[in-house]
Amino acid sequence: MTITKINLINQPEEAMQKQKRQFENGFEVVTTVDTLSDIKATITEGPEQDRVVSIIKSIVGNSDTVQWYSHETHSGEDGPDEFKALGSFPDKMETVYDSASIDHGPSGYNIIDIAYDKNHCYFILSLNGSSFNSALSDYYRVERGQV
Repeated sequence: MTITKINLINQPEEAMQKQKRQFENGFEVVTTVDTLSDIKATITEGPEQDRVVSIIKSIVGNSDTVQWYSHETHSGEDGPDEFKALGSFPDKMETVYDSASIDHGPSGYNIIDIAYDKNHCYFILSLNGSSFNSALSDYYRVERGQV
């Protein structure tokens, strides 16, 4: 046990943080509170932020955690697990929110797609797209018993 503590102390902060992170089938397990906080921080305060956060709250329900995958964040660190995460998504997703066609202000447009299987609710959240750039997409999965 002492060796583990010494190893953690001698490792860079980034390695220590990665060791504390939990992954399940290619998804990082994160708290719902942190997820909502990150979404709020990404979208400029105002009606668009309120709409997106409200929809995500209704999707995650009472779940304390969500499983999250972002190609921009996780690519390269999970290796083959990247394909586990994306490969688990249903082929058919339904768009429940899309602000690309309205004046969305400084936040850019945001899109939410959703699908269900017998065990999970899946949703894709694409935030802050603009007329010149596509929105970066994060992939989420929540156990159905918690939704």
